[in-house]
Amino acid sequence: MSAFQNVAENGIPACQGPEKLYNCTSAVADLHPADGVMLLDANFGLGTMPFLSSNPALEGLHGTTVNESLNLFNPANKFIKGNSSRYTSKFKKEYQEGVVARNDFIINYAQERLAALEANETGLIDDEPLWISDSAYGFMNNKFFSQDTRFLAHTSKTWPLLHKDGSITTQVVPSVRVPVNFESYANQYIQGALKTTVRRYLSTFAIRATSNFDITPTGIEGIDHASSQFSPTESIKGVHVPLLNMGMTGHCEYLN
Repeated sequence: MSAFQNVAENGIPACQGPEKLYNCTSAVADLHPADGVMLLDANFGLGTMPFLSSNPALEGLHGTTVNESLNLFNPANKFIKGNSSRYTSKFKKEYQEGVVARNDFIINYAQERLAALEANETGLIDDEPLWISDSAYGFMNNKFFSQDTRFLAHTSKTWPLLHKDGSITTQVVPSVRVPVNFESYANQYIQGALKTTVRRYLSTFAIRATSNFDITPTGIEGIDHASSQFSPTESIKGVHVPLLNMGMTGHCEYLN
């Protein structure tokens, strides 16, 4: 919704530029803007969720052999099935570095395949299949913060909080979600793999992350939101109509 409204209000320059992994086309030049936008329990966008669901314990595109030192589901890394895990700071650092490294590999591969497509070197003239093991972006496969609820645990600022009795307090708002996602999909294609194409991956599911990538108690740092076509954090900057943004506090997918 935020990406649509941004382009509708500002035209195709809103989804083009050297910072983008894939530029939009004139097909979206004449979108009709809405009178207002509601983001209700919005997640981090189609560009970000596959990144947050990618498994750094796997190698390359199709790896299924798990590196146990980076395995979220390894009790040695303080995974606790059925309860909130307590990952160590060492594991967290290495895990996050691994996510960025695998993401860089996948983006580079997709860009190489796009260049081959556009040079007519593949035998295909439009697109080609791309699948990535254990990167499906559904909520059941979100990683790290879903298992360890100390992260994305509360807002960084105070906001009006509506209580069940109708009263409103202005406070730092905690998440009341419970830990979920105790099953690995590392060796499952149907449930675990992101199944897409080269062009669709770059235009929809890809986003760059930096060496500063960090999941914190109040948010996520080190993601280059401007590199993606579908990041609400970036798109909302171009929205000027009335905006209602609500976080329901019962899950990890609400913007701070």
